[in-house]
Amino acid sequence: QVKALIRAVFFDLTFVIDDYMDARAEALLRADGYANELISGLSSAVAVLDQEQRVVSANPALVEMLPGAAALLYRMPIRTAIPIPEVAAVIDRVSAQGQPRAVANGQLGARKLRLTAMRLAARPDMPQGGLALVIDDISELLRLSHDASDTDQHLAQLVQSVDAVLW
Repeated sequence: QVKALIRAVFFDLTFVIDDYMDARAEALLRADGYANELISGLSSAVAVLDQEQRVVSANPALVEMLPGAAALLYRMPIRTAIPIPEVAAVIDRVSAQGQPRAVANGQLGARKLRLTAMRLAARPDMPQGGLALVIDDISELLRLSHDASDTDQHLAQLVQSVDAVLW
């Protein structure tokens, strides 16, 4: 009976520990307030799309990137809202082809952009799940890369033009 009692206590204790650990994991992953604050403060443009690929949420960076009023952006089809041909392709790779994440490059005016689409899990307000589209302006990064490449070429030409051993 003592052994049975000890087993029962330890068995019940493991359930308590499991529940405690699950609650800790849930608290860690529950970041709604922080997530909203983080997404709002990003320099990357972020749009959340419903199953019909209409904009249901956007951060200020996306609103600033696009012409027109923010009120018009709400529930607008993403293909109409963002006039970048690659947007449709990257979204189709996630929604139609079932890829969890897809990346493409695009251009809006003189700005070079990296487009990332990803699948979002189902939620009470979107039972079918949705998509997120993140748009990063990589123009400056590409310019710096081009400048570094030009510098390398100039140094290579300089070294080749000198009739001496260079270290």
